Amino acid sequence: MKAFTKQYAIMLCLIFLVPAIIQAQTLEDYVAADFAARQATLDGMAERVNLLRSDSYTPEKEMAMALANQEQVDKAYGRYGTSSAAHTVYGSHYAKEIEQWVAGNSDAQLRYISLEQEFESLSGQLEALRRDPQP
Repeated sequence: MKAFTKQYAIMLCLIFLVPAIIQAQTLEDYVAADFAARQATLDGMAERVNLLRSDSYTPEKEMAMALANQEQVDKAYGRYGTSSAAHTVYGSHYAKEIEQWVAGNSDAQLRYISLEQEFESLSGQLEALRRDPQP
């Protein structure tokens, strides 16, 4: 019975808190948090590329680096008063409004393009290094 009551209480909190969290964020905050989290992800990818190219690579170092990068991504969201989960919910709920805001903001468009290009470049480098590790 206690487990049911606890689960029920958590569910009620989520029902009432998630809409409040969603409403507390603006479109500008969403995009800024998105940029920060994406940049933190890219920084982690670049570190992994460098590690894979180094003589000191070990799977344990890569795992530690991945975990540290996840913390940096979480901190990026936290600087904007959100979390990965809340950001995802907001993005799903306000997808049309976000798309319209970005379409009307050329700086945001250019930043998304730049981040996407960097992501594609780093993804390609990681894939190549995984296929053909450096000696």
